Amino acid sequence: MDLVRKILITLADHEHGFAPQRPLAIEGYDSETIGYHVYLMGQGRGDLLEVLDDTRQGAKTPSAIPAIITWQGHEFLDNAQNDTVWNRVKAVVRERGGSVSFEVLKELVTRAAKKHMLGDDGLP
Repeated sequence: MDLVRKILITLADHEHGFAPQRPLAIEGYDSETIGYHVYLMGQGRGDLLEVLDDTRQGAKTPSAIPAIITWQGHEFLDNAQNDTVWNRVKAVVRERGGSVSFEVLKELVTRAAKKHMLGDDGLP
């Protein structure tokens, strides 16, 4: 999930809101891993990105090129971009088993962001 967050941050940093025209590069990850995660981010219930399928015939894994962050992607990133919130959620996940679905992660990030912004008493 760290890579998912890093991809969204990288795309959100682009000045025009679209994916950069160059291959997406994230330090510490190879292009195959990035392409696969971009593919997944355009699929399923997350729908974080609009993507262009770039899977080549005979490829080991599916791959996609990001086009633009969706509304859901921006919503997730707005809650997950803060390092304090993100690290708190990762710590909770590690403490309680180490693996959760994206839907559960989204809920945890949303709750942690609310708590971070509102404080323990629920007031800003």
